[in-house]
Amino acid sequence: LKERMGPMIQLVMEVEEAADRSKHASLQAQGEDDERSRSRSTSLPRPTASSGPAVEISRAQPLVEQFAASWKTTIDAINLDVMGSFHNMKTGMEILKRTLTQLLLYYTRFLEIIKKFCPDSA
Repeated sequence: LKERMGPMIQLVMEVEEAADRSKHASLQAQGEDDERSRSRSTSLPRPTASSGPAVEISRAQPLVEQFAASWKTTIDAINLDVMGSFHNMKTGMEILKRTLTQLLLYYTRFLEIIKKFCPDSA
């Protein structure tokens, strides 16, 4: 799957990892703010958490276009690769099903990233 959809998978992984780091840093900062406010009698305004990492449209747009142009041939190629590698039809079909499910999950996550971090393109 990485061989055929590597750039999209890489973008998803990078953005999700950056979002996790950002969320962790935000929670850590919030905890420090809570500790400071407990030690003071007046409350200080909390900084707002960032919405997550930015995704440049110049990076995402080619991936969207490439997926739109090649998804059918990519699925056909995956089908040929998997079914050609396993002589047992049942095993091949199970692996193909899992591979295509994984592709669908990555694509769904990719679309969520595009909608969230590239609102002008949605």
